[in-house]
Amino acid sequence: MKEFMGYPFEGHDKAEQPRELPLCEIEGTSFYVDIRHHELREVGNQANRLGLGATREEYGFHHFYYDTRSKSFYLGDTSQGVYVPEHVRLVMVPPLSKLDPIGLALRQGHRADYYGDQSPILKLITLGVEQRKRKVQKKGRRIG
Repeated sequence: MKEFMGYPFEGHDKAEQPRELPLCEIEGTSFYVDIRHHELREVGNQANRLGLGATREEYGFHHFYYDTRSKSFYLGDTSQGVYVPEHVRLVMVPPLSKLDPIGLALRQGHRADYYGDQSPILKLITLGVEQRKRKVQKKGRRIG
């Protein structure tokens, strides 16, 4: 009954201890994966943060458009998908259990090894303009 009365769950103090955050890489730029704040934070510029809540989900995968010049979200029109500039990439985001298995487990009150081991540096899958055009052409849509 204690868990329903506002008492901290067992292992709560472990969840609050500082730990080394996992890294992911997007187009050559390294980001810390911070599940606690639900964001990706650039290693070389701590002010550059990509909020994971801003990503879109389709077919079970989260994704966002990444501007390689600003190293941030692309803010232009992506409604057509294939008409974005050459310096913009579509980034596919794996499940949180792959991005930061330890952080997610601790956040949910599980043991740190609940989702498995931490990968050293996770490279996120990105698609360039030409790859997106080919995918749309295969589906039989008109491109231009």
